[in-house]
Amino acid sequence: MALHLLETVLPSGGGGGGGFSPDAQEQKRVVEELLATLAEAMWAAPAAAALQQTRCREAQLDLQIQQLKATLPSTSASST
Repeated sequence: MALHLLETVLPSGGGGGGGFSPDAQEQKRVVEELLATLAEAMWAAPAAAALQQTRCREAQLDLQIQQLKATLPSTSASST
């Protein structure tokens, strides 16, 4: 998606020019912002996936704990 957006923003012609026109300045700003956002997303996506896996594993372990507690004999009645 980022590459498609870059194709839209960047000019298709390869003509060189000296200074930056206002459009070229805007293109540069958009490209820099896009690349910065892409860099952030590259780190955020794996972190979000790891967090989701951790939460899923935690829920599985909680369920196992509850199942084990249900199979243990009740000791609270004999200790009173």
